[in-house]
Amino acid sequence: MKHLKCDILVSVVAILAAAMSSVVAGPTTRPTTQPSKASPPAPKMYRSLQSLLAQIPRELTKGSEGKLSPAQEYAVNQWLGGNVPPGSMLAMTGKFAGSSGGRKGVSITFRYGSASIHGKKVGLRVTADIDGKFADKVARFKAGKRSRYADVARTRHITVKRSGGTTVAVHGKIAILSLSGGELRVRLRYGGLGGIPSSAYRTAKPRPTSAPTTRPKPASAPTTRPKPTSAAKDSIVRALRKLRLAKTYLGFGKKDKAIAILKGVVADYPGTVAAKAAADKLKQLRK
Repeated sequence: MKHLKCDILVSVVAILAAAMSSVVAGPTTRPTTQPSKASPPAPKMYRSLQSLLAQIPRELTKGSEGKLSPAQEYAVNQWLGGNVPPGSMLAMTGKFAGSSGGRKGVSITFRYGSASIHGKKVGLRVTADIDGKFADKVARFKAGKRSRYADVARTRHITVKRSGGTTVAVHGKIAILSLSGGELRVRLRYGGLGGIPSSAYRTAKPRPTSAPTTRPKPASAPTTRPKPTSAAKDSIVRALRKLRLAKTYLGFGKKDKAIAILKGVVADYPGTVAAKAAADKLKQLRK
């Protein structure tokens, strides 16, 4: 019995000692730092709705015939929300149904449209908010009639002369893209007529941060000539005085004396205006 009490006492002491050591020592590992937030993905460019829908994994639409089930629609919506970055642009072509708005902005709607997700057709409802500069062009569109306006925005493929209504091509940023009840709802904003302009592709590309944005300009040559020193000014003045003296001797008929002075100007003051004038005068006198 005594041995049992001793064993129990020893066990309790060992447990208390271990607990005290863990309290004093504290945690052996430091908490890891929180990961930095990832930058949002860059916007994408989709030249057509079908090219966007073709990127949806086929596994999300398997198992049903004719149309998508509610569970599959939910899976497709989840994929669209996670794989189509905000600000992405989409170009679409459809039958014109109507328009509203004015010169500040026009909203047009499509009808008779359909889309296909891996062979399964879904209804399509499209609304596009486009810039007001196309208001006059949109006002010419007629629903359910042949189109006579194949030159809208200077693009041939914007409207097509075809029975059953005016076929219009538009582009814009994706504001709504969701699937519900077998119908795909699409809303484009900040758009215009025609395909996606090339300027949108340039702005969507990330710019390199390491390369310098501007090239250093080459050092330009000095625009002003260096001013002559005082000694150079004195030599120019002396050369001009001797040139005038030679002309004075010529005026008095003393040609030999003038020639000697002119030769001295050419020899003593080379490169000056007076020396050049003296050399020209000597050529005239030697003729």
